[in-house]
Amino acid sequence: MSFFEVEFTLPEQDSYLEEVEKQIQKKRNFLLKRQRQLDVASKENQFLNSVKEDYQKYQNFMMKQKDEQIKSMQIIDQYLNDLMVSGKMTGHDINETKKDQREILSEIDKIKKDLDEMMK
Repeated sequence: MSFFEVEFTLPEQDSYLEEVEKQIQKKRNFLLKRQRQLDVASKENQFLNSVKEDYQKYQNFMMKQKDEQIKSMQIIDQYLNDLMVSGKMTGHDINETKKDQREILSEIDKIKKDLDEMMK
């Protein structure tokens, strides 16, 4: 049985996903730090300009991707609002929907913080 065939319990999945997210954030932070270093160094060395431009393209791509994530989350949030307003949901469904909305808003905040960090 390979690693990809292993079934995780829900808490194990959450833990694994949190660890993956931490590793992604570390890599992102490293790349941002590296870009800042290249900004300084490229002023001293013309040969680094092409490398700096590559990092800038990556940063622009990531920022665009984050913007798209925020827009998608906002669309989902609006859809959930529309569902609740429609009056076709039970009390339990409304509570679950509100919980989902809180999670979506929390995720939007995380994405915005990532964007702010990228713009420094």
